Amino acid sequence: MIQSFQPQVLSYLNNLVKSRSVISVQDAGMDDPVYGVAWMTDSVSVDQSRSASAEPSGDAAGVQLEIQSVRVDELRIPDDTGRAENNFISAALEIYSPWVVKSLRRRKCRRRWSWTAGDGIGARFGWGGGG
Repeated sequence: MIQSFQPQVLSYLNNLVKSRSVISVQDAGMDDPVYGVAWMTDSVSVDQSRSASAEPSGDAAGVQLEIQSVRVDELRIPDDTGRAENNFISAALEIYSPWVVKSLRRRKCRRRWSWTAGDGIGARFGWGGGG
């Protein structure tokens, strides 16, 4: 199981959102998860269906950025030397993050606030890893 907690938006420019997130990884048979940090770049597009009304700031109320793809730029997990395992975790984040998170509010990216998956406090998904 991989969990991503409270990703922090670092920048938003030219349809790219750069973020940093604490992650936890817990394979079958592990008593406790291992925590690390992932730096990611999301390719996004503006959901035009939600841009009808504008806020005083000039941003449309509730405009959502649809996540098209995710790239893990860097992954750090303390005491983890398994390059293949890190590649697997990075690939799982890249594949499943757009399905789980789906979108984020543009104004939060512009203000460099944190974002969450839906109304929860993070994104969570499983994978078919052995163990």
